[in-house]
This record gives sequence, structure tokens and C-alpha cells, in this order.
Amino acid sequence: MAKTLAEIKADYQYTDKKTGEVKDRTINTPHYFRDIPRIYSPNLQDGYMDFCPKAQKLYCYFQGWENSGSFCYESQTELGKVIDLSRERTCKLIQKLQDAGLITKEKNPGYLSKVYRTFPITDAHITPPEALTVQPDIISDVVIHQAAPESATAEETPDDAPNWDAPEHLEPPAPTMINVIEDAVIVAEGTHESVATTTESDQMVIDDDVIVEAVCERLSRPESLRQSQRFDTFTAYARRVLQNDDKRLPKRIEERLEERFEQLHPHLYSRFDPIPF
Repeated sequence: MAKTLAEIKADYQYTDKKTGEVKDRTINTPHYFRDIPRIYSPNLQDGYMDFCPKAQKLYCYFQGWENSGSFCYESQTELGKVIDLSRERTCKLIQKLQDAGLITKEKNPGYLSKVYRTFPITDAHITPPEALTVQPDIISDVVIHQAAPESATAEETPDDAPNWDAPEHLEPPAPTMINVIEDAVIVAEGTHESVATTTESDQMVIDDDVIVEAVCERLSRPESLRQSQRFDTFTAYARRVLQNDDKRLPKRIEERLEERFEQLHPHLYSRFDPIPF
């Protein structure tokens, strides 16, 4: 017996947890996607993938599940039906989206199918590598401006006037994530707790807070997330990113880092495996 329209719709509906309203699960592809022909990532062959209509539709299909308060866990055969591709070609497209840093494919305990999660598209995804400019990782927008030098007095000769271009008069550069991590390692290796004063201890706490915030910001970037691997714990991921920057963190900061990252970026934190293999 053929299904009624209501029965067909029921298979693709969900209940909004906030309003209690029954809604249709939809695939909404933004119009601006037509102006994004490629997605760039160093993990992709040739450094990019074509963001074709089928790739857009599959990406938005995964997002539709998340917008309804769930995650997609359909088989690759079923996903192929959504975008009208064979299972083999669907698998290849999923792998490309994963390499591009737009989705993750995770284990679904008790099932053969996987759970798919999406990440937002950012400027890093749509900008060709040659167009990217290197900018410092500033951890604070606060810039301390040095007062302008006063004009020379009558008693001063040109030779006596201070040389404001001399190194001792230059304003020190703003702190970066790399600088604060280096300072933290130096403090950790060179300061013995038994001889630290109360002032030094308080300053260390302040410095640790700055470092944790800076590293959390670094780890949340798309270019950092692309370095994550399957079944990564958060600690393994963080150490890999910092190691690629030739940096490391003291143990005391590592322990605080994971807790703070989970608070700031719960959606990103959920992608990591809680138990290392």
C-alpha cells in the first residue's frame, strides 16, 4: 500500500526542542555559495577542491541535521541517493570535504555508519594560499603608545637631544602567542617553586591566563584544525599544533588548556576522542 503524503513527510520531520513545533528537515543551500568556486586546504590534492553543487548540497545536508538538533549518521549509500552519486563517488566527495576541514567523520558506537559533523566556512577556506598575508598572532588589542618626545630645551644642543630612533627608545613589540609560550617555558624551567616569592607566583598565574587564552585562539583556527587526526585526544591535537610551531607548554598549562578550550569552543571540543588509544 502506498504511503500518504503525511506518512512520507513524517520520515523527514523533527520536533524543535525550543518551540515543540514539528518541522520538515530541509537542505538549504545559501545563494552566496555560487560565488565560492573552490575550497582551499594544504591537505587537498593540488591544494584545493571544486566546491561544486553536489559538494555544496552534501555539506548543507549535514548542516540540516545539526540545525534540527541532531547529527547525520546515514550510510554512504543513502548519502549517495541524496546527491545522486554512486557510493564510491560519494565516499570520495566525503573524503575531500573532510580533508578540506569542512566536516569530520567519527565513529558511531554500535553501528557501521559514521557520524558527520560540520565546521563553518571561513576566509581561510576560500582564499588562495598566494593571497594570504602573514600577520602576527596578537593576543591583545590593547596597544600602549609611547609619549612623543618633548622638544629640545634651550640648554640642549643637537648632540645632547635624545635619539628617539635608538634601540633603547623604541617601543617593545606587542606580545604574540609565540612569545608568551617561550616566556612560559623559560619560567617553568628556570624558576624553582621553593624560592618563588608571592609576587612571582601571582604574576605566573596572570601569565598562564594570557597563554591559555592565546593558545585556545590558535587551536580554534581552521588552519590548526586541519592538523587534527582521526581519534585524536585534545592533548594530542594541541601538542601537534604547537610542535609544528616549534613550541611546547609546561604541564601545569596543558591541564588548564583543555578545560578552558571546552568552555570557549564546546562544538569544536566535541570532535576529540575523550579516551586515548
